[in-house]
Amino acid sequence: MTGKWERVRLGDAATFVNGMAFKPTDWDTTGLPIIRIQNLTEGRSEIHYFSGSCPEKYLVNQGDVLISWSATLGVYIWNNEKAVLNQHIFKVVFDKLEFDKRYFVYIVGQKINEMSQNTHGSTMKHIIKKYFDAIEIPLPPLDEQKRIADVLDKASELIKKRKEQIRLMDQLAKSLFIEMFGDPVENPMGWDVKPLRQVTTKIGDGLHGTPEFDDDGQYFFINGNNLEKGKIVITNSTNRVSYTEYVKYKIDLTERSLLVSINGTLGKTAFYANENVILGKSACYCNLSDEINNCFAYSIIHSEYFVNYAMKASTASTIRNVSLHSMREFPVPLPPLSLQNEFADRIDAIEQQKALLQDGLAKMETAYKALMQEYFG
Repeated sequence: MTGKWERVRLGDAATFVNGMAFKPTDWDTTGLPIIRIQNLTEGRSEIHYFSGSCPEKYLVNQGDVLISWSATLGVYIWNNEKAVLNQHIFKVVFDKLEFDKRYFVYIVGQKINEMSQNTHGSTMKHIIKKYFDAIEIPLPPLDEQKRIADVLDKASELIKKRKEQIRLMDQLAKSLFIEMFGDPVENPMGWDVKPLRQVTTKIGDGLHGTPEFDDDGQYFFINGNNLEKGKIVITNSTNRVSYTEYVKYKIDLTERSLLVSINGTLGKTAFYANENVILGKSACYCNLSDEINNCFAYSIIHSEYFVNYAMKASTASTIRNVSLHSMREFPVPLPPLSLQNEFADRIDAIEQQKALLQDGLAKMETAYKALMQEYFG
């Protein structure tokens, strides 16, 4: 569809005003908010203020379009109060060609991936201005821009609502735990509390050392970072080992083996599911006894209750590390197994519904990408 429309360079489409180079000494507790990149990408990021005077061109009003061109690349419409703009962010001034702002945000957002291929800097990625200005975008008539933006707005809103539904399903699972068992810190229902060692048959950790890696190996050396929301996640960067190394260092694990990260990021969890893996020392394994349900154990370990315990028990201030002794002594409130099983059944029903929502989300996102390709490809 874009073939019939005029194409223009970004540098010829509008004026891009780079923000002011504020220093920490310029920060204040009153005045106008300073828009930094983290204020665009992280809604709860700390706000700093500027109480001095600055040129009008650095002022940002509600509805202005902003483009972060360093570190995190992105295009945004500012929907907050009047503010001042920090460096590494462009304010878009539409003084050259006629654009619907929403259309402009969509098309430039689509081009961000292409722009990122021309980024420079090993730690602080940024777009060189001449590459930015040379990016070509289609320029349909204004009415057509508005029609495209309307369609994409509706598609984006559907995706946003579906993601919110999935988030609420996750929240429902957490609420269900509290409803059935109470806050484990306060234990209002008076459940028996046992150390983790009493509801497991064995607790241990992985290899204290490094195996011999083999890029062609069919087995994997994993650590705590490979544990994500109940599953072992293997990526292209996961180290591989040969069968010989696997046999040398493997641990007898079963589907009742709960793996937990105890070094660095604490409390990441996964159940072993017959993967061909050997463990590094940043992951420990807990072979559960018949006294505790898998789902219940996962919910206890994958919770703030455990993370807070682990943080207090950790032996370092920078890279946190939890000893096996502390793991064995972790206090587990233990309701009757029948109630744990009921909880697991209800969680399974929630997960099934969540899977349907996620499948629908995947289809929505595929359709959205097809629309973007149709309009801007």
